[in-house]
Amino acid sequence: MPFTSLVSDFRLCFLFPSLRPSSILDRDNPLYLLFKAIDTLSRNFAHVVINPETAIQLAIRSIVTTEPSLATRASMFNLEVCSAYIIDHTTHVIRPRKNRELLRSPLLAKLFLKAVRNNLVQLAPFFLRTCIEPRFAHLSIPP
Repeated sequence: MPFTSLVSDFRLCFLFPSLRPSSILDRDNPLYLLFKAIDTLSRNFAHVVINPETAIQLAIRSIVTTEPSLATRASMFNLEVCSAYIIDHTTHVIRPRKNRELLRSPLLAKLFLKAVRNNLVQLAPFFLRTCIEPRFAHLSIPP
């Protein structure tokens, strides 16, 4: 059975379980044990810098550091980042989509962006770095 993925870079599947195809979850799949072993490794993304093209492919649950609460809908964490964010090609940074730009699951994307604005959801530092223009990146000191 070939390994196929919807992401452009297959290596993202090693870091983010939400990007793996459902066929990997089958215990008969030869890659199942490999991914289970990889999932036991700790993931410290404190000093990671990714490019906006990679960040836009992730699932929203991969870019948040807080657990879903009663104030948020669990289904919004199943969205892709590109549903709520877009790459600004003039500055090459990620920015939230405007209401008229929300094409896929607009209600959930709007709820997610509102939760971020209201601090109900905290975004991971590696994702926030993609929202900073390169000329200001030196001002951002990782925790």
